[in-house]
Amino acid sequence: MLNELLKLLEKGPDNALLRLSIASAYLKEDQIGQALQHLEKAVELDPRYSAAWKLYGKTLLQQGEVGQADRSWSMALKWQQRKVIFRRLRRWKCFSSVCIKVYNPISSGGLLHSVSNGRLQ
Repeated sequence: MLNELLKLLEKGPDNALLRLSIASAYLKEDQIGQALQHLEKAVELDPRYSAAWKLYGKTLLQQGEVGQADRSWSMALKWQQRKVIFRRLRRWKCFSSVCIKVYNPISSGGLLHSVSNGRLQ
């Protein structure tokens, strides 16, 4: 499988999902150094790719790089939370003048609130 993924990379185009897949294949073969190179490239290509940040952190921890692993997991969490917030906003936003749904991450533990005629309900 690794060889097929590397052939895809040679043909192009390069992308974060392909790099994550290659890194995972290298990890299955206990080639951590090679995996780290592809994970670095994956998060460079798409800094919002939380799955790549998560695996990058796990792999760094295997190498004893606790601080860098923690930073990677923080990035994974940051981007995952933003994806959730965006999905909630997109799902609950209504474009009528009467009703708009908003996401308030501070009050009520991040629950959705309805705004009608300018009043929070």
